[in-house]
Order: sequence, then structure tokens, then C-alpha cells
Amino acid sequence: MPTDTSKGVYSILNALLIPKSRGTVRITSSDPDVSPEYDLNFLAHPDDLRVLRAALRLSMAIMKQMQASGYEMTPLHVPQSMKDEDLDVYIR
Repeated sequence: MPTDTSKGVYSILNALLIPKSRGTVRITSSDPDVSPEYDLNFLAHPDDLRVLRAALRLSMAIMKQMQASGYEMTPLHVPQSMKDEDLDVYIR
């Protein structure tokens, strides 16, 4: 029996499981009701962006392969191009 390719959704979430970027948390008061200061420092290490770019390129390649196999898909939120600069804007 052939696969029905007329319905469905393709959704993917690329996540950086082992980031190289490191943030900080600083206690600013001895008062327990005062929140600490923090800097998450997301994507500060260049390797983090490199890994996420590769994951995004793979995700887009999978989508294109599915489209080529007959699955109808309309991209809703995708990068402008596969250039590093556009991927970085999309990731951030």
C-alpha cells in the first residue's frame, strides 16, 4: 500500500546539548529575597554556532528530500539562505 504523502507536518528542533559557551551567576546580596545576577552567555563560543549551523543544514536537507519524495510541505519559518550569515541570524 502506498504512503499517503498529502497530509502531515515536518517539525524539527535543533538543540545544542553540550554547549561550549559558559555563563555566570553572581550572588549580589546576603538577602535571600534578592535575585542573583546572571549572564547566560548563549552562543558566545564559535563552536556552538558551528554545530547549530550543521544541524540546521541537515534539517533542511531532510526536508528537501521529503519534498522530493512527494511530501507536500510549505516552509513556514526557515532561514533566508544556507549562508553562514543567514543561518546565524536565524539561530539567534
